[in-house]
Amino acid sequence: MTSASLSRRFISTILLLCIGLFRAALLGIFIGAQVLFKGRRVLQPKERSEEPECLRDPELGSHEFVTLEYQILDLKKDFWVVVPDLRGYGQSSKPASVDDYQASKLVEDVHGLVKSLGRQKVTVIGHDWGAPIAWSFATKHEDLVEKLIIINGPHPVAMQRQLHNSLDQIFKSWYIVAFQLPCVAEASLSLNDMQALDKLHAVYNDEEREAFKYTFGKPGALTGPINYYRASFRRPSKGGLKFRRLAVPVLIVWGRRDMALTEGIAVLNLDYASGGRVEYVSDAGHWVQRERPEIVNGHIRRFLLEEK
Repeated sequence: MTSASLSRRFISTILLLCIGLFRAALLGIFIGAQVLFKGRRVLQPKERSEEPECLRDPELGSHEFVTLEYQILDLKKDFWVVVPDLRGYGQSSKPASVDDYQASKLVEDVHGLVKSLGRQKVTVIGHDWGAPIAWSFATKHEDLVEKLIIINGPHPVAMQRQLHNSLDQIFKSWYIVAFQLPCVAEASLSLNDMQALDKLHAVYNDEEREAFKYTFGKPGALTGPINYYRASFRRPSKGGLKFRRLAVPVLIVWGRRDMALTEGIAVLNLDYASGGRVEYVSDAGHWVQRERPEIVNGHIRRFLLEEK
C-alpha cells in the first residue's frame, strides 16, 4: 500500500468519525429535547399485541418481516426456497454481546444451516446485511455455492474501499458512527413510536410499516440488528478470510436510488467475481426487490436458469 493510499485512508476515517460524531451530537440533542418536553414516553413504542395481517400469509410460513415475500412467492413455484432470519432478527436467537455478531460467526450460521438442510450446493441471495454475509460465506465455503446473487449490498472490502474514496459514501454512512454510542441508536429508532422506521421504509404501505414496528417494537428487538454495525465498525476483521475473485457466477441487482449505498459499490463488487455482472434498476432504491419485484424476479430467474 502506497503512502498516498495510507494518507487517503487516514483522512477518510477521520472525516467519517468527525461527521458521524457531529451528527450523533445533534441527534442526542434532539432526543434530549423530545424527552424534556414530552416525557420519557416518547422513547416507548406503542404496544402492538396483534400482528398485522401481512405477517399471517400461510404461503410464507411463520415470519416477522415483509422484505422478500415477492421473491419467495414467485421463486417457490419452480425452486426450493429457504429464507431464514439472521441472528438478532425476528425469530432467530438474539445474543447480547457485540462479539457475537462478528463476520466469522455470521458465516458459520449460514454454513450450519446449509449443512443441516442436507444440500450439496446452494444459490445464496443476500440483500443489505445479507450481502456481505453472502460474499463471506461464498469466500470461505465456495464448494457449497452454486451461484451468488447480491441485491443492493456491499462486498466487505468494496465497502471499505468506497468509504476511503467517496465523500458521498462517507456522508451516507455517518449513522454507522452514531450507532456506536450506547443507547443512541436504540433511542433514535424508538423515538415517537419508531417514526424513523416510517421514513426508512417509505416504499412500504401502512400495514407493512406496522409490521416492522410490531417486530422491532418488542423489548430489546432493536439491539441485535444494531450490533451488526457495532461489530463491523469496532472489529472490522475479515473473519480470517482472504478475499479473492470467486469462480462461481455472480449476479448483482442494484437499485440506483439507494439512500445508503453509492453506486460505486456495485462496480467495486465486481472485483471479487470472475464471472459477474450488474443489472441496474434506475427507478428504484435500496428496497429494489419491493419497488420493482417483477424486474428483480426476472433477473433472478434468468440467472438461475443460465448454464454455468
